[in-house]
Amino acid sequence: MARSKDIYDMQRFNDPCDDTRTQTQIIWEEGIHKRGSLRYKWDKDFGKMDFYKFGRKLTSFFMIVLFWTSFTVTVHNTTLRAVLQAGTFTVVNAVSIWFYRLTQDKRYTKLNIAYILLCIPFALVFYRSLDLIFYYLGFNIYMSLYFFCYYMNRVPALMIRFLLSFTAIYRLRGSISKNPFDIVNTALAVITVLAGPLYNIIGSDSISLYYGGFIFAMAAVVAAMLLYIKTRDKYARNVILFFAFISAMEIVGSYAEITGTMAEYAADGIWQ
Repeated sequence: MARSKDIYDMQRFNDPCDDTRTQTQIIWEEGIHKRGSLRYKWDKDFGKMDFYKFGRKLTSFFMIVLFWTSFTVTVHNTTLRAVLQAGTFTVVNAVSIWFYRLTQDKRYTKLNIAYILLCIPFALVFYRSLDLIFYYLGFNIYMSLYFFCYYMNRVPALMIRFLLSFTAIYRLRGSISKNPFDIVNTALAVITVLAGPLYNIIGSDSISLYYGGFIFAMAAVVAAMLLYIKTRDKYARNVILFFAFISAMEIVGSYAEITGTMAEYAADGIWQ
């Protein structure tokens, strides 16, 4: 006589021949998911390393945009500019992988090294396409962000900028210590937070300050990476990276507004 089935019959888990459940039922009832499936990723990865990877890639993209645009604006020699931009593309990817390997307490793999080395010829061969992405698209990201944040909603944008700046600087007090590297790191973070507003106050119509703003933004990012090696202060590093991009956006937008380029961009680039 066949044994009756009920949800409390635990013997069925030990006797697969006597288990009449479908594969789908087993997966959902016992929490067994195929490796690589969306449900597996949601249970095992999402909110953990996958979100970190996404954030790391997004940060890398915006940092390449920052450097690529900065070199386009400040370096007038075409060959030198292409070399610097290709180098930036390679270095940012290498640093991004390095930070990820740090989270795993591992070094570069041979595949990582091969990928980094391939970035150089890739950037040179597809330079025009990358220039279209990182300069044309990147410059339009700057202009669009400034247009929608400051040109159309100046008062709310300034209030949000003040709150973000105040919060960032206030939380940096936890980074203060007697270590000289921590002091420099904290000071650099504060200056980076205030760089955009200071540029507007000192004189946003100055071409020298315009170039200087880009140079400062690039220098701040490089310094943040080097100081992180010594301080391991993720918060200060992230503040510098975030506000370096925001300050560059404010510098581009305010200069365009003073020179009249923003009005032309609004007419030609936004609405058409």
